[in-house]
Amino acid sequence: MYSRVHKTICVIVSVCVFNMLSFAIPQAHAKMIGTQTVIQNQQTMWDKAKLQDAFSQKEASALFEKMGVHPDFVQKRIDNMTPAELAYFNQQSDNLPKGSSLVGSLLSLAVLFAIIFIITDVIGATDIFPFINSIN
Repeated sequence: MYSRVHKTICVIVSVCVFNMLSFAIPQAHAKMIGTQTVIQNQQTMWDKAKLQDAFSQKEASALFEKMGVHPDFVQKRIDNMTPAELAYFNQQSDNLPKGSSLVGSLLSLAVLFAIIFIITDVIGATDIFPFINSIN
């Protein structure tokens, strides 16, 4: 009698443990990633790294400090840029004359950043420049 009850309890416990384990294990859902997606992601990462490298130089940091923009804000802005914005900035830097100085190139990029900051101030997305009133 004892072995029959023991076997029944073991079966019930085994079924309960099996059910608990089968619900606890999450299922993986994988799908194929297209080559174009991988290339776009790599290009975006490269564009972001190139722009971060350009703005991490001492001349660029000093220029932004002079304009009253903290380097951490520039870094956050670069992190939040869309792939199209990153590509645009890098295309603009690639189109600059090759014999120009680094300061001139950085100044051009700083002016582009300032224009974007002014536009985002006007639409009310940021509040960097206190003298610019939002349209909202």
